[in-house]
Amino acid sequence: MPWLARAGSTLMLRSGPAYDEHLHFVLSDPADFAGHASQSCILVWATTIYGGNRHDKTCLLDAGCHPFIKHPSYVPFAMAEVRRAADLEKLVQNGSFRAHHPIDAKFVRRLLASMIDSPRTSRLNKCFANQVWASFDAG
Repeated sequence: MPWLARAGSTLMLRSGPAYDEHLHFVLSDPADFAGHASQSCILVWATTIYGGNRHDKTCLLDAGCHPFIKHPSYVPFAMAEVRRAADLEKLVQNGSFRAHHPIDAKFVRRLLASMIDSPRTSRLNKCFANQVWASFDAG
């Protein structure tokens, strides 16, 4: 079965200054977000906490909370992005991105709530996260 960009899906892609592979979490089913391509998804990623580095403490992830996470990590919500679901699916299909173990709905809700609470999430991305949160409450 092909990988689909849906809330709870995860994928590996290279990002950050060192262009290392990072675990990315899909926090929404495809939806329409103002100013973005239709049927897009919210993506956030996890990165290791290194001694003394300044990081967003809103969502700390313990080693082992996901099979890929081997060290204490955090989610840099300032780097959240909205990407077209079909583009993500194509990039996984052609091998540019790599699918990884999904997360459950409880983990998605934790990440989404943290994204809304984080002082580092942009105002626009908070609006998108609130839109997704409202759809969870409606469903």
